[in-house]
Amino acid sequence: MPRQLQFAFMNKVKVGYRHSDSDKQDWAKWYQTGMSFREIAKKFDVPYPTVFHCVRKELKITDGRQTGRKKVWVDLTKPEVVRQNLLKRVYGMSLEEYKELFDSQNGVCAICGEKAKGGKTSTRELHIDHDHVTGRNRGLLCHKCNPGLGQFNDSIEMLEKAIAYLKKYQSSS
Repeated sequence: MPRQLQFAFMNKVKVGYRHSDSDKQDWAKWYQTGMSFREIAKKFDVPYPTVFHCVRKELKITDGRQTGRKKVWVDLTKPEVVRQNLLKRVYGMSLEEYKELFDSQNGVCAICGEKAKGGKTSTRELHIDHDHVTGRNRGLLCHKCNPGLGQFNDSIEMLEKAIAYLKKYQSSS
């Protein structure tokens, strides 16, 4: 005998009403205090979409773009906001810290002393060099020096061997 399909309306179960009104009001209060939808979902062990839709319905937010709280980026363009988020996520530094480091190096690479040259495949900005073991940021390098260090696995011994090799086969011009 083939298995019969079951749908919610067959069992007269109201879908989406698993949470009490007091829970939904609590979520809305937490949201109004500044907590994000994801934080609320994690705190109450509820799926994110459930919290999102319940809070929007509770607070009568009809437009998803008007959640009542907006981030204000002062004096930043869209690319700078994207850059700031990337710097914070990957390297743990703000755009201001990057600019301070850039100014302290006079806008040049810490190894070769050249300014960053933008091209088709590279950015105009210097790359952040960091220690792969500790994760600590060391300085700003150009698009040639940064992968150069990476190819030698940040090994002083390997770089010394490379220097010895270059000295051995140095042209006498």
